[in-house]
Amino acid sequence: MKKCIDIYNNNKGRSAFRGSTYIDPLGYEYPNSVVECRDCMFNFGHDSCVLYKEAGLDNKDIKQKVSQVSRERECRYFITTNFSDGGDEYTQARDDVKKISKRLNYPAEYWKRMS
Repeated sequence: MKKCIDIYNNNKGRSAFRGSTYIDPLGYEYPNSVVECRDCMFNFGHDSCVLYKEAGLDNKDIKQKVSQVSRERECRYFITTNFSDGGDEYTQARDDVKKISKRLNYPAEYWKRMS
């Protein structure tokens, strides 16, 4: 039975935002890690993260983690919902996350909305 952390470990190299700071021609600096939970494979709605839910965090802690990602624009476990350049690996990974979500009795309005 797959777990979210397995999905993350199997796909993290395909969608990671890495590197140092980008400096544009006018000298403004932008961090390369500009992730948002709503674009992540493990998110199915507002203040949700199936990976953290499966890891045992309660909804309050998950909400705090999501808020932290929103503020810092960086997440250790971010994988974009469309990481493939031509294949459909992301579709299978997303389906696996949906199955995990259902198994965890994650609020149905989250995963139904994203079907």
